[in-house]
Amino acid sequence: LRIGPRLEIAAGREHFNGSTTFGRLGLGGELGYDFVASNGVTAMLAFGFGGRIAGNSKNDTFASFVGGEVGPYAKLGVGFSW
Repeated sequence: LRIGPRLEIAAGREHFNGSTTFGRLGLGGELGYDFVASNGVTAMLAFGFGGRIAGNSKNDTFASFVGGEVGPYAKLGVGFSW
């Protein structure tokens, strides 16, 4: 179980139908649970509230770790580790 703040610093450049560069700073609060089974199956479920607090807003399709503008978000992850 985890609870606490999440800080995101993101920057990048995209070359698809033109060139786009972006930089963002995001902040959020998150409550989540991470599960790792003995056979390697992993899962993650989290809910939070956050968004972009500074940076470029031109690339709205960029998937942020703390949501888009300001608002709630949810995350679900399934995987395998060894």
